[in-house]
Amino acid sequence: MKISGIIAEYNPFHNGHLHHIKETKRNTDADAIVCVMSGNFVQRGAPAVFDKWTRASHALNNGIDLVIELPLEFSMASAERFAYGGVYLLNEINADYISFGAESSKEEIINAYEKIKKIDLSELKSTLKEGVNFATARQHIADTDVLESPNNILAIEYLKAIEKTNSKIAPNFVKRCSSEYNSNNLTGISASAKAIRNAVNENKDISGFVPENTLGSYGNFTEKEAFFNLIKYAVMTKSSLEIEKICEVREGLEHRIKEAVYESDSLDELIKNIKSKRYTYSSI
Repeated sequence: MKISGIIAEYNPFHNGHLHHIKETKRNTDADAIVCVMSGNFVQRGAPAVFDKWTRASHALNNGIDLVIELPLEFSMASAERFAYGGVYLLNEINADYISFGAESSKEEIINAYEKIKKIDLSELKSTLKEGVNFATARQHIADTDVLESPNNILAIEYLKAIEKTNSKIAPNFVKRCSSEYNSNNLTGISASAKAIRNAVNENKDISGFVPENTLGSYGNFTEKEAFFNLIKYAVMTKSSLEIEKICEVREGLEHRIKEAVYESDSLDELIKNIKSKRYTYSSI
């Protein structure tokens, strides 16, 4: 039995995802497609727009044969850990392929990956000391614009995880047909998940950008700002020492978090007040 794996969030599922599934079937001739999907919270820490059961049903109704939940400690982590957790689970089910979308070509991504493997870690650490965040430092040293796209970055992390786990999984590259990952526009063959989320909040028609069988779920759409008061309460009732124990809080970040929560009236504002040159909006 030939198995192709997809690691995704489907937040929410859209026509670009449907295209990816169809291309995966066509390119790999798989007997089954398994999706490793994040649960109720997604990579940047926000609650998913639909609960995991709804998003799993969208996947199953549009060509996925099995959905496996990516545990929280991987789904909310960095791109590197997110990719590693997904590849690890695909290894466990003996998947033959991992299929992922990217803006750049297969050759460009592989070349970028080979450059990254040759990066001198001491040089990278030296750059970081100058107040530059990890992503910017790595892109500068690798001298490639491939790393400007979040999907390309994930593609490289999938390749890294395959190598790190000595996996037999073969990568299948699918050229993205949708808008850029961070695009806010409902344009092209398929709008991005971000554009669809924004459109729903603005009561715009999205029927041309998502499968018809998912439209009935949109009355239960969840937006991250709904959680702001809970987050604010949690931060205000904890000491800096308690916040310091949260994963990836380091180098005094707990103090910025405590200070910012009293100056912020929304979740986006809180994140912007915490971020710095060293800590990007995405990492916060």
